[in-house]
Amino acid sequence: MNTREVQSIFELLELINKVTPYCDLWFRGSSRLDFGLVPGLIWRNDLNFESNYISKFLVGYQSYLGKALENPWEQYALMQHHGLPTRLLDWSSSPLSALYFALHQDSRWQGDRVVWVLNPASFNEYFHGFDSIVCPAAMASTAIMKGDSAVEGEFWDLNSYLPKLLDKDDHYELPVSPIAMESPFSNRRLASQHGRFTLHGSNSDSLDIQLRECDNKRVLAAFVLKTEGKLKEFKDQLYGLKINGETIYQDLDSMVKEIVRQETRHIL
Repeated sequence: MNTREVQSIFELLELINKVTPYCDLWFRGSSRLDFGLVPGLIWRNDLNFESNYISKFLVGYQSYLGKALENPWEQYALMQHHGLPTRLLDWSSSPLSALYFALHQDSRWQGDRVVWVLNPASFNEYFHGFDSIVCPAAMASTAIMKGDSAVEGEFWDLNSYLPKLLDKDDHYELPVSPIAMESPFSNRRLASQHGRFTLHGSNSDSLDIQLRECDNKRVLAAFVLKTEGKLKEFKDQLYGLKINGETIYQDLDSMVKEIVRQETRHIL
């Protein structure tokens, strides 16, 4: 894995722009590099509570959403989006969205921040033998051919990644390796954040650890933002690019907070 320090948002964007014309990249912002790339259900050590979480969510979500979602992958993405611990890890196709989360998580942390960069096609090629990104919620069939299979026509089912309560086909063996996938945008906020996901299998290690043996060092990179003592400067650079809570969250609460921030910024 490549790790590189950057001194400003503009330096980071310049580095990214040199690569993005040649491949699709995903981005994830985090307050600290040592947090790694582990989804909430795992770092909270809540795997034993997964079925209870999902059962209670399925009972109550329709009264707030106003409709039922028939596709289990859309249900799973909705759970993740609203903060239920899952094996999903959020990514974005927008580096600016990732920067926002990197700079605004854990306001008490005064050290450097990080933006992770993932090549999802190469990620899937390394773990599964196919260099594409799957969207199981939009697929007529979730059965795909094993990319590294020596047996022609051997398939595996993406639904085997689903939690048991969402898997209608009753797969009982969770795949070991993680996978990169997309989900239809079910609401404005997810669309505004350009949301994407990686999904952990039974290997609970952080993604950077699982990729240690990967010869292709361009699958995953970490850009360390040298924000120590300069966090406000970085945030101001991002605000200058019109990236703020309102553009990220797309709701009235965030709009009000942004109005107050703009009107009072000269007082601070």
